[in-house]
Amino acid sequence: MYIWQQPNWPHFFWDETALRPQLDTVRLLQGRLLGRTELAPKQADLDVEMDALIQNAIRTSEIEGEHLDVGSVRSSVARQLGLERAGMAERGTPESDSLVTLLLEATHEPDKPLTSQQLCHWQARLFPEGPGLLTKIRVGDWRGNQPMQVVSGRIDRPKVHFEAPPREGLEAQVNDFLAWFNAPPAAVFMGDTGSLALGGVLGAISIITKHELVLIIIGGLFVLEAVSVIVQVASFKLTGKRVFRMAPIHHHFEKKGWSESTVVVRFWIIAVVLAMIGLSTLKLR
Repeated sequence: MYIWQQPNWPHFFWDETALRPQLDTVRLLQGRLLGRTELAPKQADLDVEMDALIQNAIRTSEIEGEHLDVGSVRSSVARQLGLERAGMAERGTPESDSLVTLLLEATHEPDKPLTSQQLCHWQARLFPEGPGLLTKIRVGDWRGNQPMQVVSGRIDRPKVHFEAPPREGLEAQVNDFLAWFNAPPAAVFMGDTGSLALGGVLGAISIITKHELVLIIIGGLFVLEAVSVIVQVASFKLTGKRVFRMAPIHHHFEKKGWSESTVVVRFWIIAVVLAMIGLSTLKLR
């Protein structure tokens, strides 16, 4: 079974508690690396980038079963980075020039929105001289209706390692991915330190002003989140069964197949309605 044949494709979940230690280690190493690069001279940064581009270009071509000449790739990288090419006898080939241009476009403009047109443009970069006479590859365009497979072995006895999802609905799935990829990152991460402190301040204000019930109504969504955890833990400890597929309750809806954006928007609506109800009780008083 391929990954796209899973019943919950493409909505997958992960165990944050298991990933957190590895992510923390990566972030620590990333911070150390950034600190060292800031101390390095500009020329050293260009040399490192040049070596990284050369390795990426060679490894990328090897995936497709092609082997680019290292000297040609080095010449293409040096020319496009504006570095000195003294001692480089090799000249870049159309293949190496096109692939290096693709890598530079993909890495030098990280804030530029990714589009389906850009993906097709990059795919065309892999075929600077066209698809060739013996292949049926559609260059710079969506693939046709024929199955897309990764195969090896003899022509009369091919071994299929992977088959891509069907052509039907491909544009919709790519657009969903692009919407997720281009979504702006969170500007503020509240975390427990900020959210608990803010909740404590609101609780204190409600007690001082004697509007405890109003706070419970306005923050009804957060009360529901907390209660769902309490109910889940109590049920599992007493009966060994879970009331929800996962707690807090917003994860329960994600497990049922709701997308993250759907959960967020519907919870926004509930929060607004509860806020209006809570504020209306102040007017009634």
